[in-house]
Amino acid sequence: MVVRRQLRPPTPPIVPVFLFGLGSPVHRALVGYKAGATSAGRAARAEALGRMLEGFLVAHTGCLLGGAPGCTAVVVPVPSSVGGRQSWNGHHPLGTLCERAVAGVPSLTAAKILRPGPRPPRRLEASAAGYEVAPGAEVGGRTAIVVDDMFVSGSRALSAAAALRAAGAQVAAVVPIGRLVRPDHNEATAAFWRDRSLNPFDPAHCALCAGAASRRQVVAWPTRRMTVSARLAA
Repeated sequence: MVVRRQLRPPTPPIVPVFLFGLGSPVHRALVGYKAGATSAGRAARAEALGRMLEGFLVAHTGCLLGGAPGCTAVVVPVPSSVGGRQSWNGHHPLGTLCERAVAGVPSLTAAKILRPGPRPPRRLEASAAGYEVAPGAEVGGRTAIVVDDMFVSGSRALSAAAALRAAGAQVAAVVPIGRLVRPDHNEATAAFWRDRSLNPFDPAHCALCAGAASRRQVVAWPTRRMTVSARLAA
């Protein structure tokens, strides 16, 4: 990965909740929960995405933290790269979403620890100075899970992880709610997408779970949650 090579190793594993394509319901939801035309639409998308993230964390925090008994971690949302919007009322939607998602996971807390740094990351350019720890935040010796909404090139999420590591945190994983796959990019990506499209959704497995099921990452909304999907597309 181009972005991985721009940062000092090690870089954390990337464990997406979903894989998605351009224009899919997942894509529309990830854009719309922050930039939707109405407050009701934004709220509905945020609630549904929060439920998805919460369910993932409930099922797979043990995987993300390496199965260590009694281990706790802080979930750190990636700060906005565009600044606040008027409709956000001073609260970054991803931060609010993370706070709600960890409510059902006793071993996790959520904290808006990071702020933009002096050299912001770009689409294909990660930056160890892209983010910095906010004054007063204590991260040294803590275990962190970085959460982003959309993972495209990875420059933002991995830059955030690098900032936490530089401050003394151990970054267990980067968890994007959705990771974009472009099957038109090259034949390898097209083959990857075809393979994942054939695998049924199984919420009991993530990319870090052991065995063959670890390859079953999600490429579409699960059938049993189509009511949620309909709300996201509204």
